[in-house]
Amino acid sequence: QQLVELNEALKAAGIAPLADIVINHRCADSQDEQGRWNNYHDDVDHDGHPIDWGQWAITCDDKEFGGQGNKDTGEDFWGAPDLDHTNSHLREALVHWLQHLRDNV
Repeated sequence: QQLVELNEALKAAGIAPLADIVINHRCADSQDEQGRWNNYHDDVDHDGHPIDWGQWAITCDDKEFGGQGNKDTGEDFWGAPDLDHTNSHLREALVHWLQHLRDNV
């Protein structure tokens, strides 16, 4: 809600908000039983596509985060899990998330 209010205030002041979204890796919301940050949850319903991802959404090369997805298609980033963009379910969820940001935030 705070982001929505900020965007409204910016628009009212004649400033166009712009988002620079890095979508190849994303920080998780909670840890698994081993203390690895690899659980993603989003309480916002993105047109019937809430975010509820686990280790399957992280590339298998990302051992630090317990990734179980396919091999990474890009360079590793140490600061956050690399998402498995070859997974069609994940790609679809990301599209809905971006559409939600565009249309509602």
